[in-house]
Amino acid sequence: MNNKKGSLELSVNAIVILIIALAILGLVIGFAVSKFRDLADDFEDDGQKTPEATSQDPITLPGGANKITLEKGKDKSFEISVYNSGNTAIDPKANLALTCSPSDVGSDIFETPTTNIDAGQIKSVPILAKVASDDSVGQYSCELNIDGITRTLFIEVR
Repeated sequence: MNNKKGSLELSVNAIVILIIALAILGLVIGFAVSKFRDLADDFEDDGQKTPEATSQDPITLPGGANKITLEKGKDKSFEISVYNSGNTAIDPKANLALTCSPSDVGSDIFETPTTNIDAGQIKSVPILAKVASDDSVGQYSCELNIDGITRTLFIEVR
């Protein structure tokens, strides 16, 4: 009889150990997936190319969308396409203005390098968007103005 009791105890112990091992494995996999997801967000590429700007649509956003989603405390880079229909060259770095309503988000969230866009030329312009961690979350209706070329867009801060 003792042999049967011992074998029963062994199988109960084996089941308890198996349950604990599966729980720990689940926690480790959950942790690894969340870390890889965070890492992937840092190198985010929505797979959306920015369509080329035209005379009808002189500023285009990634994917042809009207909305940009930004995370508080994180930087996001993307490209816009700009068509200069004017008679003189423009520089988005010197002439970029972003006006939003409500005005919690200011024009200082978009940074761009010096880029010369000659008259009649279409050019991709890299943008670095920086939202401070103390900025308010919400959705903002904004107007992007580059030397008289305007585009209405929505910015969502999460």
